Amino acid sequence: MAVQQMQGMTVDEIDRALEDGSRVRVYEYVLAFILVTFTKRSPAYVLRQGEQLNWKLGLRYNLISFLLGWWFVPPFGFINTVDAIKSNFEGGLDITDEVASEIKIFKMTQSNPGN
Repeated sequence: MAVQQMQGMTVDEIDRALEDGSRVRVYEYVLAFILVTFTKRSPAYVLRQGEQLNWKLGLRYNLISFLLGWWFVPPFGFINTVDAIKSNFEGGLDITDEVASEIKIFKMTQSNPGN
């Protein structure tokens, strides 16, 4: 599979992938327990340039949300679950810009360690 998790990639490899047009995506899932609800994110996936959005990657997170996301007394568990499932079917959340900004900050701090 051409899609891979960012885990195991160096900062330079991620930076090169982004320069080559890759996109970074995450998938959301919801956990709700009567009076508390959590919206979590999957590990980040790098989609190489030219790859189609892969909604199938989000299926496991949709399953988690579908089974565990509804169980909050006010309607927020339901609302958050529907939002997460919809987002995952659309290919997840694009966090490419955030990752690129973090890489830029990381490289700046590495080049100026005394500042």
